Amino acid sequence: MAAARKGERMNNRNDITISDVLNLPIMANAKLVAGKGGLGNSIQYVNVLDNLFNDTNTSEFLPKYGNSFYLTSLYYGTKNPEYIMQVLEHFVDVNAAAVCIIDEYLSKLPDKAYAYADRHDLPIIFIDKERLMQLLFPASWN
Repeated sequence: MAAARKGERMNNRNDITISDVLNLPIMANAKLVAGKGGLGNSIQYVNVLDNLFNDTNTSEFLPKYGNSFYLTSLYYGTKNPEYIMQVLEHFVDVNAAAVCIIDEYLSKLPDKAYAYADRHDLPIIFIDKERLMQLLFPASWN
């Protein structure tokens, strides 16, 4: 499959999509709050971004894998809407498949963040912090 150009996401009919993930039983309480146009985005990687994001040195510490499903709490954006926008712009720049936000610190985003995600078909999903623990540590591990 040819590499995606900047601004494009790669899709293959055998790939797992955002829609597929949202249909998993463990995601029953997840809330898709923006980016519905990106439900067909393919997921190639899963990444976590919960360190302080700084767009001046992203090449030093952030992976730039396209089609990533990003998990984050956006902790550093709790009182900083511009930080949230900066992170979302980064996700669009790296052709992220979706952003899944743990609701421990944020339960909603600024309106402009939803509009931005909708314009760029970047699904934003909120997930309950308790559900996250079930995802990371299944009962079968006990």
